Parts: sequence; C-alpha cells; structure tokens
Amino acid sequence: MNPSLIAATPTPTPAVTTFAKTIVSSGTFVDAAAITRSYDLLKVKTGNGEYTYIQWIPNLTNTNAGVVLLYFPYEGIDWTGLALDTTWAARGNGAFNDDAGPYYNAATSSQIAYTYISPATAGGEGFVYSYNGLHVAIVYGRYYAGSSVKDDVENVKNGLKFLHSEATLVDTSRIGLYSGSWGGLGVLYGTAASTLTPAPKALSILYPASDVKKLQTYIGTDVPAQTSNTTVIGAYNTFFDPYLRRIDKATDDMVGQATRYDTYSHPSLAGITSDVFIAHDDWDTLIPVSNTVSLLSTLTLSVKTKYFHRHNSNIVRDTFALGHTQGTDTMGRSALMGWTYVYLLNELIPNTTGRHAFYNSTDLVTQFNHVKAMYDLGKDTSFYNGVLAQLCAANLGMVDTSGGQPTVDGASILVALMNNLYQGAWATNGPAACAKLTTNPPF
Repeated sequence: MNPSLIAATPTPTPAVTTFAKTIVSSGTFVDAAAITRSYDLLKVKTGNGEYTYIQWIPNLTNTNAGVVLLYFPYEGIDWTGLALDTTWAARGNGAFNDDAGPYYNAATSSQIAYTYISPATAGGEGFVYSYNGLHVAIVYGRYYAGSSVKDDVENVKNGLKFLHSEATLVDTSRIGLYSGSWGGLGVLYGTAASTLTPAPKALSILYPASDVKKLQTYIGTDVPAQTSNTTVIGAYNTFFDPYLRRIDKATDDMVGQATRYDTYSHPSLAGITSDVFIAHDDWDTLIPVSNTVSLLSTLTLSVKTKYFHRHNSNIVRDTFALGHTQGTDTMGRSALMGWTYVYLLNELIPNTTGRHAFYNSTDLVTQFNHVKAMYDLGKDTSFYNGVLAQLCAANLGMVDTSGGQPTVDGASILVALMNNLYQGAWATNGPAACAKLTTNPPF
C-alpha cells in the first residue's frame, strides 16, 4: 500500500476562545470634582457563550494608563436589553423573592436584597481612580439574575479579557481589582483562573468569601456548635440559603463526589501572584476571619498587606448581628476605603507620578487609637506596621474628605498620627517616621 494513502491521525483542533464586544449605549456623568466623564455600557461575549456586562470609563486624555476593575456582584442594572433586568429594576429597591435564582422554591427559598444603581452612581464609585488618571471598568455580577459562583468567576475573567483587548489604552502590567465579600470570591477565583499575561498587579479585597467548603462548614457545623438558639441558627440558614444554592448550581455536575467543591477552595488560589490587600474584622459573623488567615497562608507567592480589626472578646452568636462588622468597635468602612485607595494608587501609578488618595481623618484617628488599644492588651497588631508603610510612598498626597486637615503627603500624616498617639516626638519628620517603621516598628 502506498504510505501516502494511509490516513494520518487527525490533529486535535485547539479550542478557540472568541471575544466579541458590543456597545449597548454611551453617556456622561459629572463626578465629585465637577468633571464630566464619558462611559460606554458594554456587553462582552467570550468562548463560554455567555455575556458579561461592563461599564467602561476611560481616563480624560484617552491615553495608556493603569486601570481598576471594580466587581459589583449585587447591583441592579436596567440597560442590558433583557426583560429580566428591567423587571427587577421596576420593582424598586428592597427584598424580593429570588425567583430567578437557581433551585428556587417559592415555599422554602429565602428572599434576596436588590438595589438599583445608575451608570452615574456607579461611575462615582471609581472617582478616586479616575481622578488620578486611571481607567475604570465596572463589571456587574447581577446576583439577582440567578448567577452561580461559576458565573461570578467568568464575569471577572471576561472583564480581564476586555481590559487586555483594550491594549492601546490599558497598561496591562498595571491592572488592579477591587471588591468585597461575595465579590471577593469572584475577584480571587477569576484572577486564579485567568490565563492572561501579565497577571493583575494588585487585588484589594474586603472580607472575602474565599472558600466555599469552609463557608459550608461554618454555616452547618460551627454556628450550631456555638449557640443552641434555634432562632439565631434559623437566621443564619435564611441568610445563606441563596448563597448555598448558587454554590450548588456551580457544582451540580459533581453531585455526590467528595471533590465537588474543591474548585472553589483555597488550594485553587495557590497560583495567584498578584499583590494583595485584605481587610477583615474579627467580629465578622458572615465570613469568619479564620478563612482569610487560611487564604493568606495559601497565597505563598503574593506580596501581602493585611488589616485585621482585633477585639478583646469573641463573637457572641446570640446577640451579635449578621454582618461584616458590628455597631461598636467597628472597622469604619470609610477608613478601610482610604487604605484601599492608597494601596491601589501606590500599586498602579509609578512613584515618579503624583497621586492623591482620599481618607477621613476622624475615622483614621479612631482606627489608629483602636489598634493601639488592642496592642496594649497584647493582641497581634503587627500587620498594622505594613498598612502604615503605605503612607510612605513617594509623591502621595492625602486629601481629607472630612475637611478637618489640609492636603499633605502621606508621611506627614504618619508623623502626626504617631506623635499624637504617643504624646510626644515619636519622629521629627516624614523620612524619620518612615525609617522608624522599619527599624523600630510601633506595633
């Protein structure tokens, strides 16, 4: 037989990842600095055949720069062209039946909260980054639309694909991501699952839901072990029911398998190389702080900055509210956002360029005094030295949103805080204070 006539073994055709971008509409809004900014509302489609909805806010000069991707898992939008979105928006803000959610049962499934957000309001959430010349991309998770954990991950991956497709404007070596809680899950697993290079430069996440296996153990085992109050246990079950259904939907092809939830557990995040900033409160009754401790130990290749809000007592299940923080000894979200701004600006803007972070001086002093009080009680507050080091970045201006303090460089804020806290000359100037953070850290 002629060898040339023998059929060759077919070469497998590599999977093709398609990417398509459609501008749904465009508009403008006026930001907090009275600057008019433009935006595009987009839907992007990749190889999984699903759409992700994105609000794109380029910088004013349409020049190449870093970018912050904000992941909004819950916020409602009405511009997709889908009846489901307009129906939810017409209901207004409030708690409603999770009737688009996976495995929904009208008799047993819990309601979910819905909050509509306009493009102008959403754009305002990226103000600090826009103000500093960065691009902003807002990726919407549309929790109310029945999304699963897998959808959250795909949304973040698709957002990253969009940013890489905008290479003329986006410096892909300077991509930062921000979210919190359930959105933190999407950011972490979306980053870990993305194969794009370079990887995101930095992740800033507040109290992330980072391991669904640990979360299930927390709800099903840990909480009942810490209280016999059936009303309290019922409140936890009611709150987490929509989340557990979305977890199960993402893994329903593995029912009965011991490894069912492994894809969304900490070992799957081990390959993340991005720098990270994570804040978590010891009194978080939704996501236990122990999950974040485990997460940080998993991220062995990351540069990690963390802030744990310590307390002098443990959670009391029967009296503590369901929330990421409590009414007393609170983390102070505006203080945390100040650190998020500082962190991402330092990561994404070169040291040779001026940048302005926004903070609330009253909240920062309160937080600072709380950390010192916990330090005096023998709590581990050593991580706060690394948080404070963010103030020592070059060309960092700090803008007090309370109006109580003039705009000064970050190191001057550090000097003022430390000298006030220790009632004396802890350091005479910014460089001395920053050096002392390294040689003789206060916490």
